[in-house]
Amino acid sequence: MKIFFLLSLVLIFQGGLVPLIADYTPPATAVKLVNSITDRLKVSREVAWAKFQKHSKINDPAREAAVLSSLQSQGSKIGISDSTVAWLFKPQFMASKRVQEELFDGWLSGHPMPTSPPMDLQKDIRPALDKISHDMLVELKEIQPQSFTPELKQFTEGEIHARGFSWKVAGIAAAPLGKNNPASVH
Repeated sequence: MKIFFLLSLVLIFQGGLVPLIADYTPPATAVKLVNSITDRLKVSREVAWAKFQKHSKINDPAREAAVLSSLQSQGSKIGISDSTVAWLFKPQFMASKRVQEELFDGWLSGHPMPTSPPMDLQKDIRPALDKISHDMLVELKEIQPQSFTPELKQFTEGEIHARGFSWKVAGIAAAPLGKNNPASVH
């Protein structure tokens, strides 16, 4: 009897959430950004494999600062404030590091490793990240500030998770999309 009651509560709870997600259609401009965020996370897997093979540290604050500064410069050229760039990209850096940590932990505990040699971090991976990040800036510029809602965050988390990332990674990467940033997006 207890199991039936608990199962009923779970079904009722889930039934209450499904319409919220099912009735939400994100703006097309936001979907582009969500896809780019996910693409950036996919490249983070390549970063992890390259760093793992070279025994490099995951955390590189100097590199993050340089990338953020470059992105802020690019954002400024298209009318996006430095604080807005940081608002979007700092969580992306955190999500990328989380992807790398999860993969390192898995490989160190015996999960299967990629069979292909790692891509070159300088020649292949970083240029791919730079392109995706630039695309994200352009996409961010196109989005209306009122589009950043809890529903967009929830949609983004679901999309990221559906593409093979943990809920933790999805939550980190989607966080800024759930609320307007402190500065104007445009």
